[in-house]
Order: sequence, then C-alpha cells, then structure tokens
Amino acid sequence: MAKRRMYLDMILLASNVGFVGVGTYVVYSWDIIEPWAYFISSFASIYLFRKSVKFRKPFSLSNYKNYLIYEVYLGKAAGRVGLDLKELKDK
Repeated sequence: MAKRRMYLDMILLASNVGFVGVGTYVVYSWDIIEPWAYFISSFASIYLFRKSVKFRKPFSLSNYKNYLIYEVYLGKAAGRVGLDLKELKDK
C-alpha cells in the first residue's frame, strides 16, 4: 500500500514533467505553458511538503510505512477493540 502511494506520487510528478515537455515543444509554446507549469509545480511542492510535515520526518518510503502502520492501521484496530492509544502514549 505504501509503495503504491509512493509510486503514484512519482507518477504525478513525472506526468507534470511530461505535460510541460509536450505542451512546450509539441502542442503549444513556452509562453502558454509557463503559467500552467508554475502553478502545477507549486501545487505539487505544497502537496509533498504537506506530507513531510504530516510525518514530521523527511518523506521517504520507510517513514511513510511507519506512519501507515502505527498511525492509521493501529489506530483503526485499537478503536475497534476500545483501546485508547493517546492514553497509552502518555504513560
């Protein structure tokens, strides 16, 4: 699951590069693609920065796996059995 999401992020970034390349050299010109490229790249940077802030660590596969295991899946499993993880972290 974590690898799939990391690959999806990489595909999104690669498609940005492909869009700018094709848009600049094949379909349109740089004058038309430049504002699009600026905003698409800005949103991609904000998206990846948000992920790194969410993990409080650099965005890597191992940090992302740890986040999924301990925060997402363990939290859901603890909620099903009525275990309070915040109380356990405080001890």
